[in-house]
Amino acid sequence: MTEMEWLLPLFAMGLVALSMGVVRLRRERRTLQNEVRQVRRAASAQLEQQAEELRWHRALCEVLPWSLLVADPQKRLLYANPASQALFGSARVGEGIIQLSRHHQLESLIDEALQRGSAAPCVVERETQQFLALAHAWPQTPPYEGALLLLQDVTEVNRLARARREMAANLSHELRTPLASVRLLAERLLEESAEPALTHRLLLRIATENEAMIRLVEDLTALAWLESGRTPLRLEPTNLHELVDLRIQRLAPQQELKKLRFHIDSPTTTLLVLLDAERFGQVLTNLMDNAIKFSPEAGTISITIQSTEQGTSLAIRDEGPGILPWDLPRIFERFYKGDRVRTRSSASGTGLGLTIARHLVEAHQGTIYAESTFGQGATFTITLPND
Repeated sequence: MTEMEWLLPLFAMGLVALSMGVVRLRRERRTLQNEVRQVRRAASAQLEQQAEELRWHRALCEVLPWSLLVADPQKRLLYANPASQALFGSARVGEGIIQLSRHHQLESLIDEALQRGSAAPCVVERETQQFLALAHAWPQTPPYEGALLLLQDVTEVNRLARARREMAANLSHELRTPLASVRLLAERLLEESAEPALTHRLLLRIATENEAMIRLVEDLTALAWLESGRTPLRLEPTNLHELVDLRIQRLAPQQELKKLRFHIDSPTTTLLVLLDAERFGQVLTNLMDNAIKFSPEAGTISITIQSTEQGTSLAIRDEGPGILPWDLPRIFERFYKGDRVRTRSSASGTGLGLTIARHLVEAHQGTIYAESTFGQGATFTITLPND
């Protein structure tokens, strides 16, 4: 056997092995290509999911009513949602939090969050507003890459809480006074030496104090119904001049006791206004009763009625001591009496009359406000729409 004949089988076997290797390599390449495509599809799907989550998170931040600031470890701004823009004005990425907020307490909260992972919630004040501040580091585990600062405006919540506390204290005071009087009067009646004339006077005092408590309970009940919106109005065309005159007549005993005079200035005596005569009459009574209480003896209470294309206005002005400027914004609050000369009058009341008047006027889609120059009386003006 020649050398060539001996090499040919080996060469053929090598070619077969090479062919099989090429086939195997092609198969492995296809497998690898398929795996790469699968990895790409999985990565693309994951990136798309993350992008969708990011869009949702951003949309949530955009509509969030609270202010949200995101800061880096150097306390530089990374993101501010629209609520923050409205609160702090123009916010630029990269700007220092202290330069943006001008509030060292907020910077301290971010410092604490970057050090401990979160900061204890606290209330911070900015100008006339109060905010509940929350700060958390991100991500949730170290090393931290920044901090989130969330600010919720709690000004109105705190005002309402303060109003509830004041109402409870005022209500306790308003009830305690007549109850204490009734107890003392009853103790005197129990004395065997009480004369018939004294007994009669004490019983009259008890009846008066009892009436005061009944008025308070009735006013509280009426106010609760008004605030719940469960007080339907029976709107009818009503002669406003006649309604004013009727309410003046009902207050005649108090008016005559102080020798007061009512002066009505109206362009016509036949002005018709769509309102609930009984409910709106209560508003007039409350305002006129206040005017009588705080007017000096032999004074004049002026009532001015005006009608325009926009609506009807009615103003009641007294010649009393007036209202201090800082009391004006709060006089329609429940039980609010303020630190003013008007409250040092001997006149008494439940402290709910103006609150009830405001709710009844607003139920008529109207507005009520007070004006006063201290020492020159007060004017309460009601405006009602024509429709």
